[in-house]
Amino acid sequence: CKSAVPLFFMMAGANLLGKQETIQDIWRKRITKYVFILIIASLFYSTYYYFDKGRTFTFIDVLKNAYTGNVWVANWYLYAYICLLMMLPLFRPMVQNMKNNDFWYALVVSVIATGVIPVVNYMNINSVFWLTGHMNLFLFTTWNSIFFILGYWLRKSELTKFLEKHWKLIVSSTVLVIAIFMLFWELSKPDFYISYDTPGLLGLIFPISVFLAFASYPIMN
Repeated sequence: CKSAVPLFFMMAGANLLGKQETIQDIWRKRITKYVFILIIASLFYSTYYYFDKGRTFTFIDVLKNAYTGNVWVANWYLYAYICLLMMLPLFRPMVQNMKNNDFWYALVVSVIATGVIPVVNYMNINSVFWLTGHMNLFLFTTWNSIFFILGYWLRKSELTKFLEKHWKLIVSSTVLVIAIFMLFWELSKPDFYISYDTPGLLGLIFPISVFLAFASYPIMN
């Protein structure tokens, strides 16, 4: 199920980043809709949470829970999605003017920032050779944004022709990468939950598999 949210962000980027809307329309038609959904969800979750503990609550508690998200963790992606919607006026002109090489650059830098640098730091954990924390590639270390942008790229780029020609290789690679991820998960005996936003090689395997799965989707349908 952990693939659902990354794929959701990629599909959202594919459908939203190519459109033209005013900031007012984005807030009126999109952001306020999801804020309302969070408040309604907070009402249901609060009802269950407080009644289960034998306590009463007020509408102020509902708003507080919607603001903090304390009573439910599974809906975190809605908060992340609202943030992406708020960034639409900035993302749209950026990606619509990006060339194919620019998207490849974004992907490569993201892999280095989330996969290579954390591994180098880990290998030198007892050494003075440690990348300063002031070098923070915030856009490229946030997979929510990267999936959002890559979804748009896959839809508009010429990769479709390549995928149609090499769909067997793409599907096989997807299955292989997911299998490697599951093998690493089993052998690592982790005490933490591996996800697409986990820094390092283990976390890197997951976004690669999601990227390939999304790329294979048009071919299989």
